[in-house]
This record gives sequence, C-alpha cells and structure tokens, in this order.
Amino acid sequence: MQRAIADASAEASQLRAIAVALREEMENARADTQHAVARAIADSHGEIGQLKQTIGILRDELEKERAERDGLVRKAHLESQDEIKQLRATVASLRDALDHETVSREQSLNASRFADRSEITHLQQTIQELRQRLEAQVHRAD
Repeated sequence: MQRAIADASAEASQLRAIAVALREEMENARADTQHAVARAIADSHGEIGQLKQTIGILRDELEKERAERDGLVRKAHLESQDEIKQLRATVASLRDALDHETVSREQSLNASRFADRSEITHLQQTIQELRQRLEAQVHRAD
C-alpha cells in the first residue's frame, strides 16, 4: 500500500511537473505569438509609414507636373495670342499697303487718262488747224 501511495504520489508529482512544463510551454508559445504579432504590427506600421511617404512624394511630383504642365499651357497660349496679334497687325499693314497701292494706281491711271485726253484734244485741234490750212491752200491754188 505504501508502494501504491508512493507510486500515486510519484505519478501525481510527474503529472504536476508535466502540467507545469505544459503551462510554461503554453506561456512561451503565447509569448512567442504575442511577440510575432507585435513584430508583424511593427512591420506593418513600418510599411504603412513607407507607403504614406511614397504616396506623399508621388502626390508632390504629380502636383509639380501639373503646375509645370499648366505653366507650359499658359506660356503656349500667351505665345499663340502674341503670334495672332502679330499676324493681325501684318494683315492690317498689308491691307493698308494694298489699299494705298490701289489708290495710287487709280490716281496714276486717272492722271494718265487725263494726259491722254489732253493730248488727244491737242492733236485733234492740231489736225483741225492743219486741215483748215490745207483747205485754205487748196482754195488759194484754185
């Protein structure tokens, strides 16, 4: 009986030792799990921080590109407006020159016609005078 008691006592001690060992193993496993979770959370926070930083950088670059594009568009618009003004001024200048040339040509043509009419009138008068002289000479010769 003492032996049974000793065996039972030894078995109880072994079971207690096993329970303590299992409890320690379970606590170690729980600690490892908590450590792994904490590490995963820290890694995630690190990655989240990097992603936020990357997003910020990309957003800044995008804004810079938009501003640069808008500046180029404004510059091109201003340049085209300036070119349009220059072309309109050139068209107006050429139109004025053409109008001036047309008026000048018409004045020259009118002056030439007037001179031609004057010459024709003078020649007709000369012809009339010569005819009259010729007729007078023909009458005298008769």
